[in-house]
Amino acid sequence: MSGIDVYAERANPTRVIGGVMPESALECPKCGRAMNEGFIADFTHAREQSTTTTWFEGAPESSLWRGVKLKGKQNYSVRTYRCAACGYLESYAQDH
Repeated sequence: MSGIDVYAERANPTRVIGGVMPESALECPKCGRAMNEGFIADFTHAREQSTTTTWFEGAPESSLWRGVKLKGKQNYSVRTYRCAACGYLESYAQDH
């Protein structure tokens, strides 16, 4: 992958090139050190199954059978980066 779409204004706009942040340029906005890609697992069924985090558009609406209603909502996979020095986490919701 060549980069990550940036959806929010960043503290250091010089790191953003043409609306895409190259993965090699990811640095911690808190301490300036390198950030490593990872993911936050969502566990279901007493930790027997896991999936990666997904962001859904809009406020959560209760569903009797599923916990929250998801049908028809725009959604994006979430990529998370962790600073190797200070532990700061930063996540990006991007197209699948």
